Amino acid sequence: MQEFLSGHIAEELAFYRIRSSVSECAKTEEGRARILCVEPTANAESIAHKKSFSKEWTVFLSSQRKDALSFFPTVKPLFMTLGKQGASLSLEQLHALGQFCNTCINVKKSIHEAKDSLHIVHLAEVCSSISDLHAAQNIIYSIIDKDGQLKDLPQLQEIRQHITQAQHEIESAIKKYTSDPTLNSSLQSKVPALKSGRQLIALRSDRRGDIKGIVHEVSSSGQTVFIEPEEAVKANNDLVQEQYRLQAEIHKILIETTSQLSPFKSDFENAHEKILFLDETFAAAKWGLTVNGIFAEDCHEDTPLALIQARHPLLGKNAVPIDVVFMHGKRVLIITGPNTGGKTVTLKTIALFALMNQAGFPLPAKEGTRLPLFTSVFADIGDEQSIDQSLSTFAGHMKNLAQMLS
Repeated sequence: MQEFLSGHIAEELAFYRIRSSVSECAKTEEGRARILCVEPTANAESIAHKKSFSKEWTVFLSSQRKDALSFFPTVKPLFMTLGKQGASLSLEQLHALGQFCNTCINVKKSIHEAKDSLHIVHLAEVCSSISDLHAAQNIIYSIIDKDGQLKDLPQLQEIRQHITQAQHEIESAIKKYTSDPTLNSSLQSKVPALKSGRQLIALRSDRRGDIKGIVHEVSSSGQTVFIEPEEAVKANNDLVQEQYRLQAEIHKILIETTSQLSPFKSDFENAHEKILFLDETFAAAKWGLTVNGIFAEDCHEDTPLALIQARHPLLGKNAVPIDVVFMHGKRVLIITGPNTGGKTVTLKTIALFALMNQAGFPLPAKEGTRLPLFTSVFADIGDEQSIDQSLSTFAGHMKNLAQMLS
């Protein structure tokens, strides 16, 4: 009967709009994507599991402690690269993986420090089972800084010194001509032109004999030639060669670092699944605090359905709180009243709360609110007239009722 807890019914009751709002409270993009896949379930154990974590997150967030979870970019696709011979992660990808390690380490530390005073046993249990990623973190940040930039590693220093030296030689050679007043009438510009990674002088084509060197390009008008002075040729060649060496050395470092991280692949995967579950339940708790929500209690034989000061979440400050309490042994509730008196909103609130509760979400209501576990939620609201299916309004209602009773 899962189809009667999701799909068209959930859409009609605005469950997916609420789900989208909850997802915005997640710390990560992967956490948001996970929440956007959440559907109401009739699995009581799964519901209770999620709610127990979100309740503890509510306690943690209410304690005004520093955030335990933090943002990190999408990292799951990166795990597939680890373990492949000769594969390498880019600097940006290593930075993302480093941020992921930081989040894992920080949440373990934060929850461990708070577990006794806040009594957050479920969070503490999961966080303690997250793999220790200190070693992986050290490997990553041995080559990049906290901003993801490559450090000035010993194996790169000599190459970078050669690059700097070649650049100075090129600048001196170019400046020799651009600062020569006797060439003012020959130069099209005193600012060097960068063509294919080489600094060139823009010279009038009819004065190309004034500077000895190699012509690399001619302007479309033919009035300007871009010449590389003889004195700069060797330095430019050296610069290109050293820049190639630098990129080759960086690529080698990335391959080695990726290889060093490969043994941690299973640790990353283990931690990733748990962090996303923590982010999902964190988002539910955070959203609950923004709407002054609570987590519904379970109904038992002697405690029927009850909504206390329930507010439809889409109405915000305009919502009029309602109380709905079923009497013992009664399974039907009929609501009557004048137009615009709140009948439809009340019915939608009850049904929406049932779906939200079975997705593990908090409800904008007061303590004492309790809901049973539903295997199906049906709704027949508004005009179901369908031209393409030749259904009148009446026939549309009959079709819905038939589906409910089948």
